[in-house]
Amino acid sequence: MFSLYFILCVLGVAFCADPPKCCMDKQFQATLGESGSFYRAGSDDFEPLDGYNFLTYDFYGLRLAIESHSADGNGTTETARIIEDYVSRKQFFIANGSCIVNDLTSTIRQPCITPESIFQGEFKLGFGFTEIDVHVWKHTNPNGSSTKFTVAKDTCVPLIETSYAIDDQGTKTETVYVYHNFTPGLKNVDVFQIPSYCSIGGGQVAGLIG
Repeated sequence: MFSLYFILCVLGVAFCADPPKCCMDKQFQATLGESGSFYRAGSDDFEPLDGYNFLTYDFYGLRLAIESHSADGNGTTETARIIEDYVSRKQFFIANGSCIVNDLTSTIRQPCITPESIFQGEFKLGFGFTEIDVHVWKHTNPNGSSTKFTVAKDTCVPLIETSYAIDDQGTKTETVYVYHNFTPGLKNVDVFQIPSYCSIGGGQVAGLIG
């Protein structure tokens, strides 16, 4: 439900300045439910994205780790670990006993809503005593990719993230992430351990969360 204040802003009845841009915790762990689809250039079909991810974010250490669980079209789930080290600027993709190492071309996502983000509005999630006031911000990249962040108004805890991306090969992806079990701090730093069989090499990639 949108607030009366926001409706009056849209109608031009009230003068409304954007709220201050907030910052989330600089270290946290969360589970991200994932749903969406992608379209490869030259293909006739959309391919679904369905799964969940365990995310560990460490802005102080300039690193993040993701344990990805993705369902394929055959009803099976594929698991992989992705470690992004922004100090060495390397991404490690670990799955099925193998490790692919790529050079990172982006920087780690900042913990604050970016100065370029545009305020999209305020509304409520839930009902009654359980409702939460939230703010929605949209960040658009020069290449047309964009991300909308829905965060708790009072704490800036991330709740929903909706992204649209297009890569250099023309693949278009739309994804919705729903945050669960958000916990400030680092409960398990073992997720950043890189297997000994990972060797430096590979190509270049942008960060998964950038």
